[in-house]
Amino acid sequence: MAWFLLLSLFVCVEGRLVEVCYFSAFNARCPPNQVIVMESAMFGRMRPGVCYSDSDGEDFSRCTTNVLNVADKYCSGKTQCEIQIPNQDIEDNMLCEGMKGYFSASYDCLSVVNLNSICQLRQRALQITNDVQYISSADLSSAYCARQQGNVVLQAKPGQQINVTLMDFTWGMPSSSGCTSFGTISDYQTGRTRSICGGQTREEEVMLSISSTVLITPPDSGSHRFLYRVQALGCEDFIAPPGAWMNRSSDEVFVGCLGNRDTWHLRCYQGRWNGNVGKCPYAPTQPDESPVHRGNSSLPNDVIIAMIAAATFLLAVIIVTVGIIYFKRAQRRQNVLQQQQKQVFLTLSRRKMAESMEDSTYMSPDIFQREPAPSHRPDSAYESIHPLLNRTLPPPPQAALNNAPPPREDIYNTSQSSSSTYAHPQKYVTLDKNVMQPPSVVSSQSG
Repeated sequence: MAWFLLLSLFVCVEGRLVEVCYFSAFNARCPPNQVIVMESAMFGRMRPGVCYSDSDGEDFSRCTTNVLNVADKYCSGKTQCEIQIPNQDIEDNMLCEGMKGYFSASYDCLSVVNLNSICQLRQRALQITNDVQYISSADLSSAYCARQQGNVVLQAKPGQQINVTLMDFTWGMPSSSGCTSFGTISDYQTGRTRSICGGQTREEEVMLSISSTVLITPPDSGSHRFLYRVQALGCEDFIAPPGAWMNRSSDEVFVGCLGNRDTWHLRCYQGRWNGNVGKCPYAPTQPDESPVHRGNSSLPNDVIIAMIAAATFLLAVIIVTVGIIYFKRAQRRQNVLQQQQKQVFLTLSRRKMAESMEDSTYMSPDIFQREPAPSHRPDSAYESIHPLLNRTLPPPPQAALNNAPPPREDIYNTSQSSSSTYAHPQKYVTLDKNVMQPPSVVSSQSG
């Protein structure tokens, strides 16, 4: 027999390739604050060795199967694990039916960030450096600050970018939705947010940030195991010496003196600026006169949005207020103008009426229509402004009474008193009565 019929126990050593024969077990263990990450896992007959010999001269290399996805399911992301051989999940991937093979695997122990200690120190963010760091799904879902804030803040130095890579240990497994949610990730400055969807590949870069701050929101369910590999890329912002200007473009920096034409060129390599910068004669200038480019010196995106919204609201209030004030002023001005026009019209009308009344020799019917007509008085009651006309007329002769003439017409001449005005409508008139005598009477009197 090329394989052991007795159950054997293999305790694997980190980083070493271990072969586990049939009816044996694969065991892996890591120290505290470290997790298992499988590096390789094969099943079949890879080469003759401890588990079987090539005495029969058969070639079983075509029956070898890569079962790393199964090994990740059992071990990766844990501090210890065990895989029994035979294993149904592994044999389901076997290419040659009925063949008893062996299991060959290797793993590594990776240190993970202890988020709970950061929460206890009340640090607002996890400081990301140029060294690779790992965040486990177990720590992410159980961290106190993640539960309170709803997210974990990753902070690099100003001017650096943060690269976040997902290591999915459920890859290759069937999923009803086709996507295993691992939360969301956001760039703090730009506001760009992405949902992290797993289940397709083992490793995937989920974000290369523009700014130096990233927010990670853990998933609602903590049943899936995964790791976030985070690392700061690039160099932090270069600080120009006194009397010098600085212009940064990606991983290059140009530095020059304000007082002369001396310039220097630096390049970023593995998180450090390579190159030398000389001294410049100090010449204090206004900040707006210096061509210094500070890189990522703008305000956070949510602060900018809040300021824009507040400015827009204030501008709208000012516009509405000014519009109301101008409308009321225009309305008041229009009312005053209308009142002035009415007053001018009335004044002109009265003046014109007064002038027409002073020049007129008769009384207008319109004036009599404004007041009731005076009661009629007898002839003897008429008043005259001339004293001679106030005397009583003598009685007519008796002969004239006996020989009464036929009806005759009385003709009255009247003239308007010059003392009459529009303001004093009472009229004083002079009546001249001319009695037209018949021709017979006139001839008798003359005779």
